[in-house]
Amino acid sequence: QALRVIGAYTAHNWELFGMWGWTSPFMVALLQARGAGPAAALTWGGMLAAGIIGVGGLGGVLGGRLADRLGRARAARALLGMSFLCSAIFGWLFHAPLALILAVSLIYGIVVVADSPAYSASLMELVPPRSLGGAFSLQMLFGWTVTAISPAVFGATLDLARHLRDDAMMHWGIAYGILALGPVAGIAALWPL
Repeated sequence: QALRVIGAYTAHNWELFGMWGWTSPFMVALLQARGAGPAAALTWGGMLAAGIIGVGGLGGVLGGRLADRLGRARAARALLGMSFLCSAIFGWLFHAPLALILAVSLIYGIVVVADSPAYSASLMELVPPRSLGGAFSLQMLFGWTVTAISPAVFGATLDLARHLRDDAMMHWGIAYGILALGPVAGIAALWPL
């Protein structure tokens, strides 16, 4: 069971750090496509991304409370399902009204973090105290390895999508869609728990 939790945490990090790493470039590209100059797009795009990621920190508190009420695995699966939906649709909103994009991005920022507390708490409950150091070491090893890979895969996917068609919505939609693989893997890992 502990290995399933570690696998889900790794899948969670795939999506989380890809989203965090690429939200600012997405916002900059979005603002430039709407007529903002490069300096204004960089300033406002960076501020929007920082706000989205900052508000997302509330997700940890909300997710921890939800995990206490529903159970760790059930809450994590529900939150992974919500973040899957966000990853699957977010890039495709490139031409949507800015208010809708910001609303979805705030939800995305919250749910992408919200399942995080469930993994540490689950390991604390599942692993005997004498083995916690090893369990957390494995969780960090796999989880943080994926944090280095996910943004690079996102970027490569974005570049490949640009060769398919000249449509920014399609480029971002496909790239964010790659992040949706993380929640699918996390749900699968947690399903038997």
